[in-house]
Amino acid sequence: DSAELDDKQGVAVRAGHHCCMPLMKAFGIEGTIRASIGLYTNENDIDSLIQGLKKAKDMLS
Repeated sequence: DSAELDDKQGVAVRAGHHCCMPLMKAFGIEGTIRASIGLYTNENDIDSLIQGLKKAKDMLS
């Protein structure tokens, strides 16, 4: 899945229903990816996240 591919890029994200499966099912959403950004997140971290998401999209689409 996308989270596993991002992990291989050195980016930690969570993928899935995030404890709200009934709501996501009601909206027809199969799952989401969540990235947490904090005080020590820098521009390189954001760039890595974007690159990882693009690569995962290309591989999984």
